[in-house]
Amino acid sequence: MIITLCGQKGGTGKTTLSFLLAETLSRAGKRVAVRDDDPQKSITQVIEEARADGKSKVELLEKGRAGDFDFIVVDTQPRLDSRVLQEAIRESDRLILPLKPSMVDIRATLPAVEMVKSSIRKGARAFVLWNMVKPGTRISKELEGLEAMIGLPVLKGQVPERIGFTYATLQGYDAISGEDRELLQRIVLEFIV
Repeated sequence: MIITLCGQKGGTGKTTLSFLLAETLSRAGKRVAVRDDDPQKSITQVIEEARADGKSKVELLEKGRAGDFDFIVVDTQPRLDSRVLQEAIRESDRLILPLKPSMVDIRATLPAVEMVKSSIRKGARAFVLWNMVKPGTRISKELEGLEAMIGLPVLKGQVPERIGFTYATLQGYDAISGEDRELLQRIVLEFIV
């Protein structure tokens, strides 16, 4: 299964989430590779460092190279006019659009939603994933009502703003607490089933 994290807006956590989702699947015993379609190659650096330190079994997959994997997680650049992004959308089984809970981010994501809806292949599914949610804030309490505005199904699982998720890209998946690992497992199950 190919899982692509995409969106027009930078700073929504695509790279961090790509790493976390890949590691969650890997630690569930799945063969996982990450393909880095972002010219910045941030997730490539994260995976290379984690593998060098013996903290990850996730492999890196170059575009066009085949491999025998249960899951391929694709990290993309925040640009809609990218041919590489459009190809990634067409080949994906699952598309995740990470979205921070702010009206600025929601409005900036709407063109990406339209692109995904027009480019997604038959049988594939796309979802919005609320990321960097600050519990207890007014907007965090109003997220359910925003699904109609977005135009794509929104995953029930939400990723709270936690420093451990950011540290995981520096220190490895073990920087995440057991409770947060369980949350990531529930989110993964929600979109792969």
